[in-house]
Amino acid sequence: MSRRPVAMLIVVAAVIGGVCVWLAVSGAGPAMPSSTTGQPGSAATTIPGQGGAQTGSAGAAIQSAADAGKYVFVYFYDGKDVTTRESEKRFGAAARKFADRSRSVVVDVADQSVQALVTKLGADRAPMPFIIAMAPNGAVTAGLRADFTDEQMAGSFVSPGTERCLAGLQQGRLVVVCVQGTSTKLNAEAMKGVRDFAADARFAGFTDIVTLDPKDQAEGAFLTNLGVDPKTPEAVTLLLAPPGTAVAKFTGKTDGNEMAQKLQTAMSGTTCAPGSSASSGCCPPKK
Repeated sequence: MSRRPVAMLIVVAAVIGGVCVWLAVSGAGPAMPSSTTGQPGSAATTIPGQGGAQTGSAGAAIQSAADAGKYVFVYFYDGKDVTTRESEKRFGAAARKFADRSRSVVVDVADQSVQALVTKLGADRAPMPFIIAMAPNGAVTAGLRADFTDEQMAGSFVSPGTERCLAGLQQGRLVVVCVQGTSTKLNAEAMKGVRDFAADARFAGFTDIVTLDPKDQAEGAFLTNLGVDPKTPEAVTLLLAPPGTAVAKFTGKTDGNEMAQKLQTAMSGTTCAPGSSASSGCCPPKK
């Protein structure tokens, strides 16, 4: 299988204005008000799983959305000129259209209390204003410019399977997607190789297994994007590596050693090896 990027997964990094902006944050925390704007001197809050990063009230809003099982749209700005004020108004109006599924927060990148969050999401290197959409599990699903459309905002909502894959890839982890269910054969044979691979000492610390039922209509678009026929008669297994590359695809049974070999071949010479961080230079190519 060729090393082709998986289009819906290339939101691990967004190349915007020639800048590779890494988007990665995860975890949920204590419930807080549904929407808040970071203000200088506001109490800091920690985003779990991020090394104790202090984020200010914006982080609390993100955690609150996660606790509620909702998406959150984070609007970053730098200076309130006329253009920014108009853009923020449009953002607020658009966000209200999706209030049943999401919350929103406005963040001033100059606010010292949210610098950890701004840096973590790469907003300090993005053209302002800039909008990030984040799923409840912390996966960033979109990076939008100030001239975004309602359709683009609606497209920020992705399937549960996509969210889980994104979360792993954005943390520099390998993701094994197991497409199987009551309608597929060789499920056990397919899963055996996957478990052997995930137990391999070389990959055990950074491998996630995501199982998708091909009959789940909510995952239909994602399966199509992965190149998997929802009517497949046999289990299909895909091995994904950061930032969103499908390095191997198997139909039917799998073999852990073969998966390891294909991964090593695919990752040879790349700076975006599993476990890589944003500083490694791991970005998708410009289109």
